[in-house]
Amino acid sequence: MRGNQDVAEAALARLVGLPPGTSIRPTEALASPETGPPSFDTLLTEARERRSDRRALSERVSAAGVRVQAVAAGRRPTIGVGAGVDYASPNPRIFPRQSPWRTSWDASVNVDWPLFDGGRVDAEVAEAVAACLTAEARLAEFDSMLGLEIRQRLSELSSGRAVVTAADASIRAVTEAHRVLRERFAAGVATSTDVLDAEHSILQAELDRAQAITALRISEAGLARAMGR
Repeated sequence: MRGNQDVAEAALARLVGLPPGTSIRPTEALASPETGPPSFDTLLTEARERRSDRRALSERVSAAGVRVQAVAAGRRPTIGVGAGVDYASPNPRIFPRQSPWRTSWDASVNVDWPLFDGGRVDAEVAEAVAACLTAEARLAEFDSMLGLEIRQRLSELSSGRAVVTAADASIRAVTEAHRVLRERFAAGVATSTDVLDAEHSILQAELDRAQAITALRISEAGLARAMGR
């Protein structure tokens, strides 16, 4: 029993981000869940928006796309425009030089068109495209694994709820059996051993229910972790 408790605490601490070895004590009584989680599509959409690791991959894809555009711009001509004003005494731009303060200005337009670069730009573009495709593939793989993880967590929750429902039904059954045995014992047609066995069955059923709800809560924590909450 102690080993099961330690394992459950360790699993829950990992899922909620607590340090290893943290002791977890419930503050409320375990209760069966009233409603189920939203649909798979809703959870997947929320997870894609909330997961910081997916957001980082998405930003890498965007950055890689911008780099492709920036590198490809090396094939196009560039135009530079410059201008300046000089006020000096003597002004070196005015000949012959004179001592009075004089003003001069200049303007220039430069056009640079790389007609031949030895394939350097093509190579840089190919490298940038490859990096962009790699980032997109990683993002697609992450989305695939994220969808699989959410489906697994939902399956665990569905199975856990079925176990809790069965445990609730078991408690009702053994409680009713215990009531009948107490009446039979009062009538003298059942032994005290039978009553004690029935009480033991109630305790065992309640323990099974507590373990089922605990496992269900751990599954809910796993889903929350997969959602990035």
